[in-house]
Amino acid sequence: MPFPPMIADPAPKAGVLRRVFGNTARLSGGHGLAAILGIAALALAARTLGSTGFGELVVVQAYALTVAGICRFNAGGVVVRFGARCLGEGRRGDLQGLLLLVLLLDLGSAAVALLLAELLVGPLLPHLGWPPQLLAFARPYLIVILFAQSATPLAVLRLLDRFDLVAWHRLVLPAVRLVGVLLAMRAGGGL
Repeated sequence: MPFPPMIADPAPKAGVLRRVFGNTARLSGGHGLAAILGIAALALAARTLGSTGFGELVVVQAYALTVAGICRFNAGGVVVRFGARCLGEGRRGDLQGLLLLVLLLDLGSAAVALLLAELLVGPLLPHLGWPPQLLAFARPYLIVILFAQSATPLAVLRLLDRFDLVAWHRLVLPAVRLVGVLLAMRAGGGL
């Protein structure tokens, strides 16, 4: 047998390549638009909050995302690898069980991350150089940890070949951030 194996009909290969390039274009467009929205939100937040307020926001955001990242159970690869096998073999019940398990792991890791972040923010505050009044902002802001878990939903969309929805999904967070900044600006709010 020659290496690599010869493909008898080039038409299926062309169809696969068309899908790959189409999915790549969708994802790239989604990433590009998300970056533009994110930069707009950052610029408006920096302008609205000033350098001190914006710096405090960035520090709290970094703390929240660091704790979320440490506690994250990233099961996206598990969903794609084993979910594809279940789909290919028609084992719908096994796929549902896998998705339920991964959902519970994601929810559990998000809850642990939120609890850990809330418990540690007070004792760490003096060591991080945060002003004491920042604690009043940091505690409710840590809820963002619950929304930092997006690997599994994206993996399910990839598994189901819904790269169009993956591109839209990538736009949600920057769009919500931009709307939030615009609403805060309109209300004259700060941290």
